[in-house]
Amino acid sequence: MMKVKCDGLNNEISDIAKKIVAKCCGLPLALEVIRKTMASKSTVYQWRRALDTLESYPSEMKGTEKGIFQVLKLSYDYLETKNAKCFLYCALFPKAYYIKQDELVEYWIGEGFIDEKDGRGRAKDRCYEIIDNLVGAGLLLESNKKVYMHDMIREMALWIVSEFRDGERFVVKTDAGLSQLPDVTDWTNVTKMSLINNEIKNIPDDPEFPDQTNLVTLFLQNNKLVDIVGRFFQVLSTLVVLDLSWNLQITELPKGISELVSLRLLNLSGTSIKNLPEGLRVLSKLIHLNLESTSNLRNVGLISELQKLQVLRFYGSAAALDSCLLKILEQLKGLQLLTVTVNNDSVLEEFLGSTRLAGMTQGLYLEGLKVPFAAIGELSSLHKLELVNCDITESGTEWEGKRRDQYAPSTSSSQITPSNPWFKDLSAVVINSCIHLKDLTWLIYAANLESLSVESSPKMTELINKEKAACVGVDPFQELQVLRLHYLKELGSIYGSQVSFPKLKLNKVDIENCPNLHQRPL
Repeated sequence: MMKVKCDGLNNEISDIAKKIVAKCCGLPLALEVIRKTMASKSTVYQWRRALDTLESYPSEMKGTEKGIFQVLKLSYDYLETKNAKCFLYCALFPKAYYIKQDELVEYWIGEGFIDEKDGRGRAKDRCYEIIDNLVGAGLLLESNKKVYMHDMIREMALWIVSEFRDGERFVVKTDAGLSQLPDVTDWTNVTKMSLINNEIKNIPDDPEFPDQTNLVTLFLQNNKLVDIVGRFFQVLSTLVVLDLSWNLQITELPKGISELVSLRLLNLSGTSIKNLPEGLRVLSKLIHLNLESTSNLRNVGLISELQKLQVLRFYGSAAALDSCLLKILEQLKGLQLLTVTVNNDSVLEEFLGSTRLAGMTQGLYLEGLKVPFAAIGELSSLHKLELVNCDITESGTEWEGKRRDQYAPSTSSSQITPSNPWFKDLSAVVINSCIHLKDLTWLIYAANLESLSVESSPKMTELINKEKAACVGVDPFQELQVLRLHYLKELGSIYGSQVSFPKLKLNKVDIENCPNLHQRPL
């Protein structure tokens, strides 16, 4: 039974609550969602209104799937308009899909759901507030900075958007085995389309396409796309968000991309594009461009034309940062979030000297460099770091001096605590083929590290050196959830004789070809 606290009204509300519970047909999910929806309702009027809404549904629906949807929809009906729009957006993702909260926030901002007039930071805060509200209402579930939908909640959301209402209609065909675009009776009625995880190879010139669509969002990630005809883009001038990520066989985009004059977010990560299309220059509304893991892309210089760009990602791209690109980035005054690839020592030094760019960098992919660990540690926004064929430069005096500066006795006790911690937001680290590295003791400062992968570093004998880490007063790996150690033939220790991994799960530990590692994390 649902419990409420109301002065002098408990009996009447209790009677109404019993009738509402009966409408839930004993379904635990419906009971939980209704409980959360009504928890803040304290007047008879509010409870009677909820019951009237449930009783207004056709009797033939009661006990059916649609009848259950109607019960669940009560929670949706109480949402503010903006929150409701954000909730329905989550139904674009596949069944049982865990959506990273920070990625969902970027989509919502890209869509223009959230007003940015008070700055991007305020807009992101508002997005996280909406996520909290949806979780509080039982419409989203939360796990490790990700959210997902219960299967029935997602079905309810898809039922809501399956017909054209309030100017919106979704077509969602995820994991459907499609080899071509779905048959759509009237393209002009569709505003959002999600075709994630299918087998679509080509988008040909279809005579069924209207001269103009009203499509705003198109998700095509993780298909097998090779060719996209120009006319398809020509009829999508209303498109605001286009996600083509992880279509590994896309090597180029048609010139017709210049027709996407409303585009604000473009995701090309994980594609094989070699050059950015010239048509990209004219997309004056573009605020978010994702080019991560584009191993064939050589140059991104034309972004100089994208003066409204706020987010640029090219972590793990062959289009590495150089002095010319660095100057272009400095001239993009609206840029606020950056992930970057660097493979030149002098460019890295120049980049680290740019306080503005370094301060907004959330991802850093470094290849073939001597990396000054202290300078990297001071990147205040860094979330993910990958080192390929790199060496960490540190001197004993530098380590000792920095350690003394960073950790000082607390004013309230003799406990050693961080005063201005390095790597404070670093959550993911990948180390690959760093043949000179013997340890990763600097990771002791990464208090929020969640994922660590170390591979093919033959001289590494320990992850954390106890002598270097002495007196720091911090237990490493307290937030670690994923650990991967491969081909580390000299690795004999993680951190002395004792180390605890309170959040590490057995199915997230992957250790191969580490013959001397007898101290296992679990």
